[in-house]
Amino acid sequence: MYKIFNHSFMSFLRGIIACVPNRHYERLKALLHCSKNVFGVIPWLDHGTQKTTKNANNISIFNWVLLQTCRMTEVEVRHATKPQLQGAWWQFRNNNRIFCKSEFFTGLLRRNLQFFLTMTFKINSCKNDINNHTYLIGILLLGLISGLTFNLIFFTVPYQLSEAKYTTDIIGSISLAAFPYCLKVIWSPFIDKYSIPFLCSKFGHRRGWALVSQIFLILAMTGFLNISPCNNLYITAIILFIISFCSSTQDIVLDAYRIERPTSQEELSMAFTFSSIGFRLGMLLGSVGTLYSSIIFGWNTVYKFALFITLIGPIVILCIKEPPSKEIYHTTTNLIGLQQYFEVIKKSIISLKNEQQYLLLIILFIFLYKAADSIPMAMSSPLLLDLSFTTHEIAVIYKAYGLLIMIVGGALSGVLAAKMGIFHSVLIGGVTQLLSPLMFMILATIGYDIKTFIITVTVQNFCAGFAGTIISIYFASLCNSEFVATQYSIIASFSSLSRIILASLGGICAKYLTWPVFFLGNTLFSMLFIPIFYKIYRKKLGFVNISKKI
Repeated sequence: MYKIFNHSFMSFLRGIIACVPNRHYERLKALLHCSKNVFGVIPWLDHGTQKTTKNANNISIFNWVLLQTCRMTEVEVRHATKPQLQGAWWQFRNNNRIFCKSEFFTGLLRRNLQFFLTMTFKINSCKNDINNHTYLIGILLLGLISGLTFNLIFFTVPYQLSEAKYTTDIIGSISLAAFPYCLKVIWSPFIDKYSIPFLCSKFGHRRGWALVSQIFLILAMTGFLNISPCNNLYITAIILFIISFCSSTQDIVLDAYRIERPTSQEELSMAFTFSSIGFRLGMLLGSVGTLYSSIIFGWNTVYKFALFITLIGPIVILCIKEPPSKEIYHTTTNLIGLQQYFEVIKKSIISLKNEQQYLLLIILFIFLYKAADSIPMAMSSPLLLDLSFTTHEIAVIYKAYGLLIMIVGGALSGVLAAKMGIFHSVLIGGVTQLLSPLMFMILATIGYDIKTFIITVTVQNFCAGFAGTIISIYFASLCNSEFVATQYSIIASFSSLSRIILASLGGICAKYLTWPVFFLGNTLFSMLFIPIFYKIYRKKLGFVNISKKI
C-alpha cells in the first residue's frame, strides 16, 4: 500500500512541476516553504544557507523535490550551485510538460501539494519510529520473564511447600537460593569487560551474554518437569539457585541494555517503564496465575507454563538490535585474573565517585527512600492476617488487583520522568510514597474493612510502581557509560540489600509496637530522605546529563 501511494504521489508531483510556469517559481518555493518543520524536516530553500545536521536525510524540501524528480543524487544537490539547481529544475519542467496548462488545473494541483508532502513525511516518519522503538517490546517481554522467574523463587515454590505442610524454617531456607540477586555485583565485571567467544562476535556483546543466560535458564527450568519440589528439597534448592543465578545475570544484561540502547532521555524513561510493566506482568502471572492454574491443572502444568514463557526469551534477543559497542568490550582475553577483576570494580567505583561527589549521601538517600516501600510491603502479610482477612481476599485484592495498579503507577512514572525530568520526578515519587505507610496506619486503626483495604492496596501499589520505576531511572542516570553493567549492579545490589535490612528491622520493631504506632514511625523515618535529596539537588551533585551518555 505504501509503495502504491508513494509511486502515485511521485507521478502527481512530476505533473505539478511540469505545470508550473517560470513566473510561478517563487510562488512554488513559498508553497514548499509552508511544509517546514514537518516531522523533523528542516527546509532551506536557498542553497547558500544550508546547515550541517546529524541526519543525512534532513535536507530542504526544495532539494528533496530535486532528488525525487530530477534523478539527482544527494551529493550532486548539496554541491551544486544555485544556478545549476534552477537549471536542472527548468530542464526537467520543459521535458515533462504532460498536464494541462490552465490556471485552474495548476492552481488546484498547487493547493494540494502541501497535503501530499505532509502525508508522505508522516508515512516515512511513522515507519522510522516503529523500526526504532520495537526494542521496547523486547524489553517488556524480557522483563516479563524476569518477573516470572523472580516470583517462581519467592512465591510459587514456597507456596507449594506451604501446601505440603513444611515448616517455615525449611521454607525460609529454600528462599536463600535467591541470594544471587543480592550479589550481582560480583560477576557483573565479567559481563562488562569480557566477551563470550563466537556468540558475542556473532550477535553482539549484550545479546551474546543474554543468550547464554537464557539458554541456561531454560535448561534449569526443565528440571521441574521431572521432579516434585515437595519430594526433593535439596535438588529443588540447587535448581532454584541456578535459576536465580541465570535470572540475575539476565537482569544485569537487561539493565545495561535499557541504559545503552535508548538515544534520548525520553526513550530511557520509556525503556525503564516498559521493563517495569513487563516485570509486574510476570509477577502477576507467577502469583495469581500460579494459584488458579495449580487448582485447575496441577503443579506440573504450572511449571510447564513457566517454561513455555521462558522459551520466548531467545527469540526476543535475536529480534532486537545490539546497542552501540563500547571500547571496554574490545578484549581477546577469555579468562579474567583476580587482579584484573578487582581493577574493574575499582575503576567502576572510582568513576562513579568522580561523577557523583556526594556518593555517600546518595547511598543514604536510597536507603531512606526505600523505607516507605520496603517496610509496608514486608509487614503487610502479618498485618492482614492479624486483621482477619481471608486468603481469597488477599489473593484477589492484594495480589491480582494490587499488581495491576502497580503497573499503572509504573507506566505513569515513565511519562512523568520524560516530561518533568528525573530529579523532580524522584521528589514527587518519594513524597507520594509516604502515603503508603499512612494508609496502612489507617487500616490498622479501623480494623477489618473491605473498602479501606481496597483503598490501602490501591495507594500502596500505585506508589510502589510509581516510585520504583522512578528510582530505577535515577539509578541509570548515576552510571557512567563505560561501566554501565557493573555500576548499575552495585547500586541495584545495595538497593536489594537495603530492602532486606529494612524488612528485618521492621519485623523487630513491629514485635514491640502496635501496628498504628509502627506505621506512623515508618512514615516519619521515611521523611528523612527529603533534606538529603534537597542538598543533593541544590548542589547539582549526583546529576548526570543522560543525553551526553546515550
